[in-house]
Amino acid sequence: MEKAKEILRLSLQMGLSQREVASATKCSLGMVNMVLSRVKDSGVKDPLGIPAKELGSIIYPPAREKDRAEPDFLYIDQELKKKGVTLGILWEEYKIAHPDGCMYTQFCAKYREYRKQNSVYMRKVYKLGERMLVDWAGLTMKYKEKGIQRNAYIFVAVLPASSYLYAHPFCDMKMENWIQGHVRAFEYFGGVPHLIVPDNTKTAVVKANRYEAELNKTYKEMADHYGCVVVPARPYAATDKAPVETAVQIIERRIIARLRHLQFLSFEALLEAFHTELEALNNQPFQKLPGSRRSAFLANEKHELKKLPASRYEYAQFKEARA
Repeated sequence: MEKAKEILRLSLQMGLSQREVASATKCSLGMVNMVLSRVKDSGVKDPLGIPAKELGSIIYPPAREKDRAEPDFLYIDQELKKKGVTLGILWEEYKIAHPDGCMYTQFCAKYREYRKQNSVYMRKVYKLGERMLVDWAGLTMKYKEKGIQRNAYIFVAVLPASSYLYAHPFCDMKMENWIQGHVRAFEYFGGVPHLIVPDNTKTAVVKANRYEAELNKTYKEMADHYGCVVVPARPYAATDKAPVETAVQIIERRIIARLRHLQFLSFEALLEAFHTELEALNNQPFQKLPGSRRSAFLANEKHELKKLPASRYEYAQFKEARA
């Protein structure tokens, strides 16, 4: 600003020509012309009497950003869940539609910022129809049978790509109910995912291993019947099944906690009340996204699941015996 003020003083007060001002201040002729023309266009009567900051905003006005079409990040996030779709492909489609749009690096940076601002999104992007995560809820429910109070244990399954939930109460956590929970979940979703991700519970894994766990034979037969693969989470790696951990919390807070004051005089009454709350939960609108779990599932993920087999899996037990 000192140079600019000197240019203005020599030109306006001393009456020197632009060439003389340029020679005196050791600035280019173009620089002198730019300062004088911008001050003249601003209409300021006494440019030497205004503060340096205001004079700077006149001589060097902030650059105007081009009106660029912003990417549709909600659409981008939904498309990334489809198999084979990458940010590079989506950017190329965006540039075809908007040639003056942002470049790839800025495109990715804006998308990452969008993900951070929307806490509903998880860090990991799950592909549609790829996997189902399963677990038992930590909390139980109470019901009475012949005057005796008993516990009901909640099986939870979730499709992480759409956050679609399924849960069902059982009388115990034995193998038969573990298998029945999977079968009911497949029928509720109307299809079968490619992968099932359980933890290392004894009903799923005979011997845990970080690289290749030994599955329970009944569990493996059930997976083979439905044409899917069981990939247990690594031991002590809760992040491998983070969505089902969140789903368990949702079931505990939105269903089990809401029904805690009711007394169920039969297991059937508990089932009816539980599934009524489950339907309401899946139909409840998202807080930061359009639609609900059910609408997101029906619109995006249902058609990505494999078809159910013609017959339902029949529970079987395997036992080794000696002659």
